[in-house]
Amino acid sequence: MSAGGPVPVWKKYTTGSKGIWELIRSVLVLVPNRSSGNPYVPYYRVPSPSSNKQVYKDPRTIPAADIVQNDYYKRDKRRAYPRASVFTQPQIGALLQIGNAKRSRLPKGEEGVKQLALVSSGQVDLPQVLRTADSAILNGELLGPRGEPVVAPNLNKKLSMKILEEPEHGMYTDEYPVRMFKL
Repeated sequence: MSAGGPVPVWKKYTTGSKGIWELIRSVLVLVPNRSSGNPYVPYYRVPSPSSNKQVYKDPRTIPAADIVQNDYYKRDKRRAYPRASVFTQPQIGALLQIGNAKRSRLPKGEEGVKQLALVSSGQVDLPQVLRTADSAILNGELLGPRGEPVVAPNLNKKLSMKILEEPEHGMYTDEYPVRMFKL
């Protein structure tokens, strides 16, 4: 019990019944001092939160916020947020075609320059590259050595992947080429 006892309904900032209906309500309810919960409109959130028209002032530190005159803005940790990098399908197809610095797949001479110009123009179709790519490229660089998907290193020594053969799962025929993996 709080100090002073329960607050009567008529002192609360909620709407209630009036007259005979208040008498009936107080007789029928279990806790007569409990309010309806409906706020009394003239006292509810006055002034309203959006009625205060305060102008937001940007907290700046001049001249550090001025990038033109700040020589150290590249070292500013507030602007060093991670940037998302996106690879498009033509870029991935081009990377599969030209290889990398260690194992370049570009031909030597003028033919290599022409192919590099085609790749840099963005006119490479990834599905076409995947269809025409050598199986050593697909199974060695894109997938695992046996064609299994590349997974992140795992500390679980019992984890092993094997490609299920057709008779083992027996769900699909040769017309529907699907590889199933068993962990």
